[in-house]
Amino acid sequence: MINKKTWAPYLFLSPYVILFLLFSIFPIFFSLWISFNHWNGFNPPDFAGIENYINILRNDPRFFIAVRNTFIFMAMIIPVQIIGAFLIANLLNSTLLIGKSFFRTVFFLPFLTTPIAIGVIFAQLFERNNGVINQMLMNWGFIEQNINWTGEVWLSRFMVSAVTVWRFTGHTAIIFLAGLMNINPELYEAAEIDGANRFQKMIRITLPLMKNVRNFVIITVVIGCFGIFEEPLMIFSNTTGITGGPQHSALTGTWLFFDVGFSAQLRFGYASAISFLLFLFIATLTLVITKVLNVGGESD
Repeated sequence: MINKKTWAPYLFLSPYVILFLLFSIFPIFFSLWISFNHWNGFNPPDFAGIENYINILRNDPRFFIAVRNTFIFMAMIIPVQIIGAFLIANLLNSTLLIGKSFFRTVFFLPFLTTPIAIGVIFAQLFERNNGVINQMLMNWGFIEQNINWTGEVWLSRFMVSAVTVWRFTGHTAIIFLAGLMNINPELYEAAEIDGANRFQKMIRITLPLMKNVRNFVIITVVIGCFGIFEEPLMIFSNTTGITGGPQHSALTGTWLFFDVGFSAQLRFGYASAISFLLFLFIATLTLVITKVLNVGGESD
């Protein structure tokens, strides 16, 4: 007779396992196989070996432009998002703040906003002729003529970075807030008795105890920069209609993957090869960051 205690756990786990295999594991291996083929989604796949990978690395400058843009976005986004989120988290954790639940919700709301809606709204805000930003700057006397935000290389990058920071800083702040709330208040009380000021408590207590949270945030923000897609797509699709923005200044790896695979080209094999090259690049960069940050090592 079969023991119910033996098969019952597997029975209850089976729906999740089946769905995980069908919608997570299978697509990964299927896309890996497709990356070694020429396939438009309709005709039978045509095996090409590593031809797609060679063409990307040798003949497609857009791939390296996308990677370069990602590093530029990192330099513009990471310091502002992490420092801003940490300051917001300290504000939300302050005992002097009234209405904490309300402000936590307000700061977290941008993360819940639909990316497409964000792209459309910011495209209208920064529109050259009738955009609110240009109107405000002209009314205040900062500019004499409208700025072409979506037509200049660095202004386009600034727009994408600003939208990304606005959307994700609140989410990052909540992560920092969770770490701050786990610090024992008695440590701060003991430091005050010893005469420590606010800055000393921050340096000696908060930052060392927030090491793991800090490392997690840095790694996730770096990986998130490689996933920038919806905001620039909607901004430039609604204004210039140019893939990647002016001179591909806002082109990212994810946008390139989408353009090759799901536009009129329908080059699914080539797009899959792009995605796996990005995966290898992200994995390597993550390993380097974990070594630099000493993730899993001894506390500072």
